[in-house]
Amino acid sequence: MSAEPEHLLDGLVAFPTIAGESNEALVDWVRAQLAASGVACTVLPSSSRPDGLNLHAVIGPADEAGIVLSAHTDVVAVEGQRWSRDPFQLTRVEDRLYGRGTADMKGFVAAVLAVVPYAKAQALRRPLHIALSCDEELGCLGVGSLLDLLAASEQRPELCIVGEPTGMRVADRHKGKVGLRVSVRGRAGHSSAAPLAVNAVTYAARLITELDEIGRGLAAERDESFTVPHATLSIGPIHGGVSTNIVPDACSFEFELRYLPGQDPGSMLGAVRRRASALEEEMRAVAPEAGISLERRAAYPALGPADPAVALDVGASASADAEPIAVDFGTEAGLYHERLGVPVVICGPGSMTQAHRADEYIELEQLLAAERFLRGVVDRLCSE
Repeated sequence: MSAEPEHLLDGLVAFPTIAGESNEALVDWVRAQLAASGVACTVLPSSSRPDGLNLHAVIGPADEAGIVLSAHTDVVAVEGQRWSRDPFQLTRVEDRLYGRGTADMKGFVAAVLAVVPYAKAQALRRPLHIALSCDEELGCLGVGSLLDLLAASEQRPELCIVGEPTGMRVADRHKGKVGLRVSVRGRAGHSSAAPLAVNAVTYAARLITELDEIGRGLAAERDESFTVPHATLSIGPIHGGVSTNIVPDACSFEFELRYLPGQDPGSMLGAVRRRASALEEEMRAVAPEAGISLERRAAYPALGPADPAVALDVGASASADAEPIAVDFGTEAGLYHERLGVPVVICGPGSMTQAHRADEYIELEQLLAAERFLRGVVDRLCSE
């Protein structure tokens, strides 16, 4: 096996494609890599912003049902992390390749690009789709335009493989997510007359306490295939107040709900809205202009178990352990399944335990295993 995936990963890591920022330079570079093998591609704006780009390419007969290899090109930020090396320069130390995005998930993109010349040289009976998105790290915001393109294609694919890091184990389920921002509007006043005002920070804190109570109650319904075997509710950033002698009239915070396949996030969030409504009524008894609003910021569906035969078939060619697993982190897989109605599995090199942290890395053997696996996917498209 050649070192080509490592060379390609070096090129990919050099682009600081932080989620929410432009990925145009990386997309241009990928397009050039594909063109060198005679593969044309379509570049289209993401669903989240005009300066974020998605890419789609097809190798083989587009009028047949094939296999989609899906990945995102964005990475999380490095600010506040203590890296011992340049995060945007691939560094090899023995058999570890360090750099932002090596595990999540430019390693898979490198393996995909490495097999393009091989796929192009084969007599494919069914097509290989390459689908690269942006802004996945912001809550799977950017992939919509790619899904639109695939849904409108002459022949929908028969299988999608999302290459998030699973150690080359096949995962066939993950949790869903809904992320919301809560805005609390109170009434300002001098702190010496605090009872005449409505303290937005205090009411936000009371709602957060009640959300924590709701979150604890989510542990009752369990699925032991997940590391955290139940739904979770987590509070994020909170902002409010300018001075201790001013009763704050505004406070906002964010929270996310992660739920199991088969659970209804709407009913869970209904409990949140009822608590917010009760607090809002109390606030308006003092200040009619007060209120609490909830704004959905991001959402993607859970991925339920795939057809066991499909999951085992893909798993057998990817890993010594073919039994499918569940992953706690979210992916675009749920959106692919929901929109296209086809089996979707998650399988890619590296470990999520190494992602989103300083000195992120991937093992070289994992990268080469992904290339071997993808060559097998290509061979499957030739023989069936």
